[in-house]
Amino acid sequence: MKMKSYYMIDLWRNLSYWNKPLNKSTLEFKAIYDEALMKTEPWSKKRIILKGRSCDVLNNIEENSLDFVYIDADHTLKGIIIDLIKSLAKVKNDGYIAGDDFCNSIWQHEKRL
Repeated sequence: MKMKSYYMIDLWRNLSYWNKPLNKSTLEFKAIYDEALMKTEPWSKKRIILKGRSCDVLNNIEENSLDFVYIDADHTLKGIIIDLIKSLAKVKNDGYIAGDDFCNSIWQHEKRL
């Protein structure tokens, strides 16, 4: 089965309240966004970019329509739970939900003061 489309969901911007290593400056996020567009350019006719928090933009995706969801959440328990709950309704009954940063500790990223 060929992929008809895929969604790219992210804020691609700095969050003043989010104290995580990958919370970059606005200028750095522009470069990250531009790189994501460049790397996915061969599939640009299939990609759908939703800029925003997943809990806000997932409403733009039809329920029971996705074969696969990969979650790279904001790395907070609340954020992960919200993404899982909101994504579950979007995935087909025989679809999959996956994610990243599976490790033995919640402290997989460096600490920042």
